[in-house]
Amino acid sequence: MPMGLDFVIPALALVITGVAGWVTGKTARSKGRSFGLFFGLSFISWFIMATIAVFIKSRPGFESASATDTARSRVLYFSGITSYIAGVASFVISWGNESASTVSGLLVLGPILIIGSIVLMLLAVIAARPKGSTPLTDFEIS
Repeated sequence: MPMGLDFVIPALALVITGVAGWVTGKTARSKGRSFGLFFGLSFISWFIMATIAVFIKSRPGFESASATDTARSRVLYFSGITSYIAGVASFVISWGNESASTVSGLLVLGPILIIGSIVLMLLAVIAARPKGSTPLTDFEIS
């Protein structure tokens, strides 16, 4: 690995995790859940917390996402998972294949699919957020 990449890759992963945690926390907060809990646990696994944020229901007193937004969110979520699986599969296939053109093509396709899956997952979390994310009743943080 070139010298600069041993700093850039972990820094990029930390930035992606931070952004994913913030988006997941904002969605959880708009559904009446704890921003800090979702943001903090996203640093352990943002993928799991994003999954929870997409499928969790709003607490009583908070607006729910419309049926259209919920459907859009779930389509984006499952598209992201499919893209992630395809990206990882392209890496696995490229390791087992000895053809130089196939390996180089799949090594380029893999990161594109994985980055695309991250974007789709974050868009799914954003789509799961209710449009009127203010509580309908008074809500005190406990």
